[in-house]
Amino acid sequence: MENIEELKKTAESLRKQNKLTEAIAIYEKLWLEHRDSCNEWVGWGYAFSLRKMKNPSLAFQVAQQVYEKWKDFAPNNGVLAWCLYDLVINKDSEEIKKNESDYFQAASRILALVPQDKFSAYAKTVFKVIEYLEETRNILPAADINTWLDRLDKSKLSTETWEGKDDKGRPMTHASDLEKWYAKKCKAYYELKRFQDCIDTGQEAFSTLSAFHYHYDKWIRRDMGRSYGEVGNPKEGITLFEKFMDDRSEYFIYFEAATLYFQNNEIEKSLKYLAQSALVRHELEHKVNLFAFIGKVLLQKGEKDLAYQHILLSAKIRAEKDWKAPGDLQSLLEEAGMDVNTSPSSRDLERSLEKYWQSLMYSEKRQDIGTIKTIVPPGKSGFIATGGNQEYYFRMNEFRGNSASLKPGMKVSFYITPSTEPGKRDTAVNITLVKE
Repeated sequence: MENIEELKKTAESLRKQNKLTEAIAIYEKLWLEHRDSCNEWVGWGYAFSLRKMKNPSLAFQVAQQVYEKWKDFAPNNGVLAWCLYDLVINKDSEEIKKNESDYFQAASRILALVPQDKFSAYAKTVFKVIEYLEETRNILPAADINTWLDRLDKSKLSTETWEGKDDKGRPMTHASDLEKWYAKKCKAYYELKRFQDCIDTGQEAFSTLSAFHYHYDKWIRRDMGRSYGEVGNPKEGITLFEKFMDDRSEYFIYFEAATLYFQNNEIEKSLKYLAQSALVRHELEHKVNLFAFIGKVLLQKGEKDLAYQHILLSAKIRAEKDWKAPGDLQSLLEEAGMDVNTSPSSRDLERSLEKYWQSLMYSEKRQDIGTIKTIVPPGKSGFIATGGNQEYYFRMNEFRGNSASLKPGMKVSFYITPSTEPGKRDTAVNITLVKE
């Protein structure tokens, strides 16, 4: 007759030695043939070993059986939660969409099964749910995200970063859970119009964390800066934007900075950033509000002709997309006697306004002429040489034209952005071909 107690001890010993295949064989025999003689630790050891050996489905079945008999047995509840995470939570968005209700039920069950600590699936589940909501909703569901964030005890979140790889397989340092919480909380508060909460949370983040990843410091400052604008303190918002804006910022960053300068009655500075936003290459339909805002700023300056051209550009983009124009835009069109159905097209109108935007943006920069010296593989940057034996670095997206046609030896005109780092070359921007 088999000695069941000896089998239990052997299985436990093998598990502790990480000889999981051998341990599973004994656990299986015990669980299937002698379950009445098994306690919760045997069931847990079996489920634990199965999950470690990448068999979460069977591990879940065993852990669920243990749960049904010993509901308050914390070690097993931990394994059961991790199995749910493996089988339901840690899936790609398209797979989750097939049965979203099961997904949210599984997430809620995990949070009911285990406490929030560094060993449990609790925090990881919350962040995966938030990631899914961010990826799959056309409009950020800030209220839902905030509710999930409130299920986390901030004081228990890990401050540890970890080394991994990005989506291209390159080494990178991943943000801690606490850093992610601050960034997502600030964003949720801003979208919920809880502007002072956003500011307070952002200030706490900068006083608590010594380093940031994924540019979270930039995005927190952005939400704080916009919140300052909303509570009537654009000057403080401008200070935050100036800490992270550079020549590579996104068009909407320049637009948001411009609105803060406008609120602060710095009209010329506002127009400069509006022009910079307009010149960033991006789909026109995403800039309808930008062009309308430029028009309103110019109207305030008394430059009606230019203002109406920008208002017309915004309206034309909407008409070409079959989008309804808001009432104030329609009123301005009627006031100007403009018809969106007449020529030119939105693209042609954009091209005609580019010189105006360039005049605003580059009025304080020195212009020069040179020759493309080299284009650095894979073709995203290069160097321009001038007659004065100077060389300037450039990024291909600064070329105003078909970048594929740009070759060494071609003569170009450009503006110079001085380097802010010692030892680095000045940068060429707004590059155009010089016609011989």
